[in-house]
Amino acid sequence: MDAPAGGQGKHTITNTILEGDLNVVKTIAWNGAPGDASQTFEICIQGPTYPNGNETGACQDVNPGNTTAQWKDLEIGAYTVTENFPDGDSAEWTTTVDGVSGTTGSATVATGTPARVEIVNTLRRGRVIVHKLYDFPGGTPDSSWQPVVTVNGDSAKPNGLHDWDPVDVPANQPIDVTELLPDGWTNVDITFEGQCGQQTPESVIDNLINQALSLVGLDVGVLSAELAGDTVMVTPGGDCEVTFENRAVGTVEVTKVDQTTAGGTWNFDLNAPERDGEDTLDEQFSIVGDGTKTETGVPAGDYSVTETNPGEYGSIEECPEPNPNGEGVYTTVATPFGTSIDEPGKLIRFVFTNTSCPVVLATGNLVIEKWNDVDGDGDRDAGEDPIGGWEVTVTGPQFPGGATFTTESNPNDLNFGRIILAGIYSGSYNVTEEDPSGWYVTGLIVDGSGKSPSTTTNVEVMDDSLSSYNDAVVEFGNRETASVRVTKVVNDQVGNADRSGWVFTLTGCGILKTASTGASGVILWENLVPCLYTVREA
Repeated sequence: MDAPAGGQGKHTITNTILEGDLNVVKTIAWNGAPGDASQTFEICIQGPTYPNGNETGACQDVNPGNTTAQWKDLEIGAYTVTENFPDGDSAEWTTTVDGVSGTTGSATVATGTPARVEIVNTLRRGRVIVHKLYDFPGGTPDSSWQPVVTVNGDSAKPNGLHDWDPVDVPANQPIDVTELLPDGWTNVDITFEGQCGQQTPESVIDNLINQALSLVGLDVGVLSAELAGDTVMVTPGGDCEVTFENRAVGTVEVTKVDQTTAGGTWNFDLNAPERDGEDTLDEQFSIVGDGTKTETGVPAGDYSVTETNPGEYGSIEECPEPNPNGEGVYTTVATPFGTSIDEPGKLIRFVFTNTSCPVVLATGNLVIEKWNDVDGDGDRDAGEDPIGGWEVTVTGPQFPGGATFTTESNPNDLNFGRIILAGIYSGSYNVTEEDPSGWYVTGLIVDGSGKSPSTTTNVEVMDDSLSSYNDAVVEFGNRETASVRVTKVVNDQVGNADRSGWVFTLTGCGILKTASTGASGVILWENLVPCLYTVREA
């Protein structure tokens, strides 16, 4: 610089700030989840140009459509690069900056080539955790009854009877969670807890069936078990817990065997075990004639079936006796397989057999007694013994053609002199004793009342179900007869042996008999009432 004497020299110095560029490149890894074009990420820098890191221009947003943040004409120097997540929440993402885990990195801006920072964001996957509740009153299910659980088409690994190992799944997309139940089980409820976005319950569609069947080596069309499931969406990094409640079920059959004459409509009430204080099944139904009602998929437990109103009949456990008109229907119930569904898929059966009651006449007892009426007064006095071995003919409802019985002949038997006909049809009977040759009838007592002496009488046998003192009793009194023998002796001194023609009369006790001797000179009167008789020769 030249300066004149006594003057000033002037020189201008220009300082230029050195500048450079910084590029932050974003990579978004959706990790199996569907991309979200609206997703934004805020990236801020702090350094010579932006010493606080929050000045205007210090932060830029990137998104799936614009993945690079660029800062130009920055003062050269060291800069800190930070990614700020929405609401400060990074739980849904994992982040690396230049390959190092974290959300903060650094870069040195110099002239020339722009500085570069690479940030990779990976969306966290979710987890589906499956649990199982069993409604099985018979006890804890064994492993052979375990369902096949699939999550997004892949089989989950069981961890005991009630839990399955967690399954990693892509976040924010529909995940199908299904179970293929073995025979004898049904799904009654599915509940969700945690970071689940449950979708509207859907019917199991073909692809889910194919997925589940392929896991167990079956072909479509042979599915006999039940497939249950639903669709969830799990938030990134979240756990969705799905609980299936399964119930052991079986089959109840009610069979009617109608053996009635007229047939009918039979009404039934089927009662099932309670669950949570409520009946799981309470059904009334009818069967006409012979038939079977089948209820499938009913819960395990104890069952009862009641025949509530058997049509026009009154159901009874046994027929009445007597039953002279054959009225009524009796019912028997068989349970060949028990009354409890105590294992999955079990069949139990109730067999009701209804039969018309047969005609059964009323019955009663008839007692016949013979006694020796020693004094012949027609009354049974003390000391007058029974007579054994005497035949009596009885004719009536039980013996329409007549039947002959003999009084007990063993003196040591308690029923000596008696005939006891127990349990014969009630009604009117004729009782006749045999011709009492050598005896005559002195008395006839029927049910305690005396009648005119006779060898025959009628008696009513009553229904013994009405009273235990209803025996019909017939007593015959008999007394042995007497005989009078008259011998005519003739002394004609010439030895004439013929003594015929002599006439004699017998009188006494109101009896008058006349007879003539024969050649032997003998007259014999038999079967006479014991009495004092007078014999006169005419």
